Amino acid sequence: MALPSHPARRGRPAAQDLPTRKAQLVAVAADVFSRQGYDQTSFAAIAREANVSVKTIYAWFDGKAGLFRAVTDHFASRIEPAARALLESDGPPQEALRRTATMAIEFALSPQLLAFQRAVIGASAENPAIGGEYNRNGPMRGYAVIGGYLERCHQRGALYVPDVPTAIDVFLGLIWGDALRMRLIDVAAPPLTSAEVTERARRGAALFIALHAPMGA
Repeated sequence: MALPSHPARRGRPAAQDLPTRKAQLVAVAADVFSRQGYDQTSFAAIAREANVSVKTIYAWFDGKAGLFRAVTDHFASRIEPAARALLESDGPPQEALRRTATMAIEFALSPQLLAFQRAVIGASAENPAIGGEYNRNGPMRGYAVIGGYLERCHQRGALYVPDVPTAIDVFLGLIWGDALRMRLIDVAAPPLTSAEVTERARRGAALFIALHAPMGA
């Protein structure tokens, strides 16, 4: 994926173009990190695919760690706002959780995110800070959205969730289970079909509701 070029333009891009161009560069970097891994990814490779200079990448992101942080935010920014939108409702929680489960399964098991997570795992063996950075700026942001929703459900009596962190673990375990672990380890494992995603989300949400029904319900 290459950034759009502007052969007639000279000098720095207009200020209003910078956010778009940075976002496009981050998307390219996400693809390269996913394919090549953290340690093997060079700014030269990203610059070549993004059609920008290495100097520009350094100026925008201040090194590989800064760019990696931006890539992590790129993935988080795709899931966090969508999860918030799905979990804004004060209606019965089963439908909101089913829809959130569907989105979370599709996102977590997408080929690019699986590949990126493998890159993070591989890099973390030599540099544990990389894994910590990914967790804080990626998954934990999504978990916080789910946790906030479960806490609100508990407060209004729609669910009984006295231990929110454990409830998040239960919810994600029910919807992801071995499907995520298997595909992180086995690159050749087939993707879930649409029907499998739908059924896994429906079943996981229903089981979670049954486990956390309000007291006396």
